[in-house]
Amino acid sequence: MKKRETKFRELVEVSSDWIWEVNKEGVYTYSSPRVEALLGYKPEEVVGKTPFDLMPPEEAVRIKKFFNETTKNGEPIVALENVVLHKDGRRIVLETSGVPVFDKIVKVIGFRGVDHDITNRKQAEESLRKSEGQFRLIAENTSDVITLQTFDLKASYTYVSPSVKAVSGYEPEEMLGRSTFEFIHPDDKKKLYPLLKQYVNLKIKKVLTGKKLPLKTAIELRFKNKSGNWRNIQCNGNIVGNQILFVTRDITEQKQAENLLMKSEKKYKDLFEKSEDAILIIHNGKFVDCNQSTVNMLRYNKKDEFLNTHPSELSPEKQADGKSSFTKANEMMKTAFKNGSHRFEWDHKRADGEVFPVEVLLTAISTDEKDQILHTVWRDITDRKQAEEDMKIKMNELEIFNDAAVDRELIINELRKEINVLLEKLGGKPKYEIVE
Repeated sequence: MKKRETKFRELVEVSSDWIWEVNKEGVYTYSSPRVEALLGYKPEEVVGKTPFDLMPPEEAVRIKKFFNETTKNGEPIVALENVVLHKDGRRIVLETSGVPVFDKIVKVIGFRGVDHDITNRKQAEESLRKSEGQFRLIAENTSDVITLQTFDLKASYTYVSPSVKAVSGYEPEEMLGRSTFEFIHPDDKKKLYPLLKQYVNLKIKKVLTGKKLPLKTAIELRFKNKSGNWRNIQCNGNIVGNQILFVTRDITEQKQAENLLMKSEKKYKDLFEKSEDAILIIHNGKFVDCNQSTVNMLRYNKKDEFLNTHPSELSPEKQADGKSSFTKANEMMKTAFKNGSHRFEWDHKRADGEVFPVEVLLTAISTDEKDQILHTVWRDITDRKQAEEDMKIKMNELEIFNDAAVDRELIINELRKEINVLLEKLGGKPKYEIVE
């Protein structure tokens, strides 16, 4: 008996839990030394007091009522959570378990029990509760769809945020327990399956190595909504505990805009390449791109032979008005940036040195000082200029023969015919009525 008593006392005194005895009034008759580390009291300070003396008033009322009922019924105390005040005033949360002690006539004369400190656990639970509350608040008020899915190759939904209805037409409850693959386009399943397999492999590695192996990925899929239409979605996934968290955004309109932009870019590229007019891009004062018509017009073999040059380098030294091509080109570009566009006539020079006239249209694309861009169109007006020159000559001849020549009417009639032809070449209407 002495050996057993000694062994029992040693176990009680080294236990991390507080072991105690109380009588039927709840007065402590024994306290293990652990109470000092737990509550700051020495065992002898506790003996003679009741648990209710160590509790906040509201807690003392609740526990005293529970103790009286348990004593009356002779029932054990099982995992009872209660709050006790530390000697310094801090609130300590205990989990109490105990068994009744009976006398010879089976009447409860007290309890023997143990208190386990669960303060840290309760704080962690409270933090988790707040965290879950914040998560739910965010999930239920964001336009993105937030889902939790099982950590396996089926990826069944365990949580779906309410925003899913606006995106897919489904109520969250309609998706719970169903696999992601039920909603994904058959061709996109080939993209999702390897991702889930990668997640599962990472989870196995984490279990084996003990290392945290987070993985954040983004994947685009096609999702069939409740109406049977396919929507484009972008999913950002990550491993969260024993589940997969996906934040999903509907990008259908974005994808449609991208497709329209691609079509528009292709259309522009086709126009750029197939236009009979020369089209060039000027970036910060230099030609950086052009179409094939420009190469043909300038009689070069390829555009790389003249790109990255200032407009004046593809021009004679001076323009028709006598101004320097370099100075005037800068003036024309400055006017285009100021007004948004500028149309004018210009003399350019081909690879073989021939000077030819063009009508130039400059359109400002970007006016940023460090990123100035001009869209440029040249139209060769050699024929038009020649027609204008011929027109001047014929008009002069008409004036001369108007008062001279024996066969004046015949000569004038012929000149008028030629002038009408020239007017048509210049895009105008015949001016004279011809007498046959």
